[in-house]
Amino acid sequence: MQKRDLTSGSISGNLIYMALPTMFGFFAQTFYSIVDMIWIGLISPEAVAGVTIYGTIFVVVFVFNDIIGTSSISLISQSYGEGNLERTERIVEQTITFKGLIAIAAGLFMIIGLDPLVRLFTSDPSAYQAAMDYGYIRTFFLPIMFSSYTVNTAMRCIGDSKKPLYLMMRALKI
Repeated sequence: MQKRDLTSGSISGNLIYMALPTMFGFFAQTFYSIVDMIWIGLISPEAVAGVTIYGTIFVVVFVFNDIIGTSSISLISQSYGEGNLERTERIVEQTITFKGLIAIAAGLFMIIGLDPLVRLFTSDPSAYQAAMDYGYIRTFFLPIMFSSYTVNTAMRCIGDSKKPLYLMMRALKI
C-alpha cells in the first residue's frame, strides 16, 4: 500500500486530489452506461424495458454492497490513519470475503426470486424475456462486481484516488 498523508497540507487541495479522479471515474462509468443503453435501444424497446426492469430490481441487491462498503470505509481509514497497515490489510481482506459471500447469497436470491419479481413489473413476453436473460448474466457476476468496488474503495481510503480511476477506465476499456 502506498502511503499518502492527507492530514497535512491544504484541506481543499487534499479534497481536490481525492475528488477529481473519483468524479471522473464515476462520470466515465455513467457515460459508459448511457452508451450501453443507446446500443440496447437499437435492439428493441423491449430490450430497453428488460434492462430497466432488472436494473430496478438490482438496486435492492446492490444496497447490500453499499451498506458493507460504507461500514468498511471508516474501519479502513481509521486503521490506515493509525499506521496499522497489518490491520488495514486484514480489514480489506475480510471485507472482500464478506462481500463475496453476500454476493453469492444475493445471487442465489436473485436466481430464485427473479422470475416472480420480473413478473411484478411486466406482462409483456419480450420485455420479460429480456429482463430474465440480462438478469441472469448480471447476477452471475455479482461477486466480481462487489469485490471490485471493495478494492476501489480501499484504495481511496488510504489516499490513492488515481489507481481506482485507472482501474475503472481499464475495465471500461477507455
